Amino acid sequence: TGHAVPHLDSVTEPSSTCWRTPMKSPTWVAVLALIARAEQGIQNINPEGSDEVSFLQGRVEDRSASRPFQYFCKRQARANIYHEDCSACVGGPICCDKTRASHGPGGTVCNFGQAVSIGLCAGLAHPRACWANSKDCEAVKHHLETPAFHGTGRVFPYWSLGSPKGLYDTDSGINLAVIVLHGFHGNNGDQKACYVMEGVEAQLRKEHHRRVLILAPQFYYPTDNHTSKELTWKRGGWLQGKQSHNGFPRSLSSFSVVDELLKELTLKGTFPNLRIVRVVGFSAGGQFVQKYAAFGKAYEQITGILGSSLSIEFVVGSPNTLTYFNSRRPVLDIVEVCKQGSYCNTAMIRGTKFEFQVPANSPCNASYNNWKYGLGGNLVPYLRSVDLNASIKSFGNKKVTYLAGNLDTCNNHATALPCQKRCRGTGCDGSCEANLQGFCRHMRLHSWFQYVDGFFEGRHRHAIHDVPVGHDAYQFWTNEAARRHVIGENSHFDDFIK
Repeated sequence: TGHAVPHLDSVTEPSSTCWRTPMKSPTWVAVLALIARAEQGIQNINPEGSDEVSFLQGRVEDRSASRPFQYFCKRQARANIYHEDCSACVGGPICCDKTRASHGPGGTVCNFGQAVSIGLCAGLAHPRACWANSKDCEAVKHHLETPAFHGTGRVFPYWSLGSPKGLYDTDSGINLAVIVLHGFHGNNGDQKACYVMEGVEAQLRKEHHRRVLILAPQFYYPTDNHTSKELTWKRGGWLQGKQSHNGFPRSLSSFSVVDELLKELTLKGTFPNLRIVRVVGFSAGGQFVQKYAAFGKAYEQITGILGSSLSIEFVVGSPNTLTYFNSRRPVLDIVEVCKQGSYCNTAMIRGTKFEFQVPANSPCNASYNNWKYGLGGNLVPYLRSVDLNASIKSFGNKKVTYLAGNLDTCNNHATALPCQKRCRGTGCDGSCEANLQGFCRHMRLHSWFQYVDGFFEGRHRHAIHDVPVGHDAYQFWTNEAARRHVIGENSHFDDFIK
């Protein structure tokens, strides 16, 4: 631009009196974007995306950390202790300042996996043990190309486990297909496939392992290490169903991509004994699955052909926010909440019967119901050909399971809450629009389920369960409470082969 760019360490943090939810003043967001472009080479910043602003603002919060950074890894899932030796690893590594390690990985000098996305550990090889979780897990990369891709000049990458040729194998032994969506900072679809496979191995007897096919769509960002033929999306755009960043003369919605993947999987006859397809996602992947479950087109197309011989189901895990169907939101009494000793007390959340009203006098009255938080504002192009009312009506008839981490209660960008305690950052959306849905992911998902229950007057196929984990993808996918809903039980597979 020709203007001087401030170095990250020279940026003055806003005073504590105004350090609230992600600030969206044009000047502040421009500073954050300039820092990311100048220091880390990120060119595709979405200055209106709350996830992105939260992330960049968190980066300034942690600006006191000095270099060099390196990866630290857990050795035991339940122990919140990280080690410099990453020869063994459970879950994703975190990126921390080596010289400040005495403060403890997870303290103010760590930015977790998000730090990787702006290059703090970009010069280091991702610890191999963390990709495979100390197991021999090698997902295979494939490319999807159907007539829907014609005119884009691109293909869509995905990973598979349980089928060497991916969608184009022929295997009569497959009974369950799990399509797992990665998270916001997601250049690691193969890692999430391995997490689910580890859950399969823990959940099922060995003879049933080969009956599960795992597919992991890969939504690359333009700055990721991808080939010129692979579709990419601007940061966070894929989880909202937006059009791809590349593709000429036309682009493709991320929802359309999953439509095509589902149709290739189910309608080609290559898996003749396939009985259940589960589309599952955690965090940003959970946001995608909730939206796609409501408005994706392939469900009706496939079930209209195959009928009851195939069940397509959805699992929504700890999303940042949900897309509401009208302008009502849960009534949140912060005084009563704080009487419980925390702004996100899980026992209080589970015991609360939420009321839903149109918010009054909110600072974000003009935007809280815009897409992705609701169905207002500028909807993504994919939805122009969707009958929204019909889709919402059929949503209640779909099998949707919500899994809420009961330790996923951190919202460290919402310091305006009077009883908010500083917590380890998890990228929780602390915007006004998000906080109208609840003060943390756990509260948002429980209030959403109550909204669904009231919206459909109890006549639906949705259910909600807590999983005893925080915001950690590995712990989530491998936890027994999640496994039974993502993978099922041995008895289900016994029935398949009778």
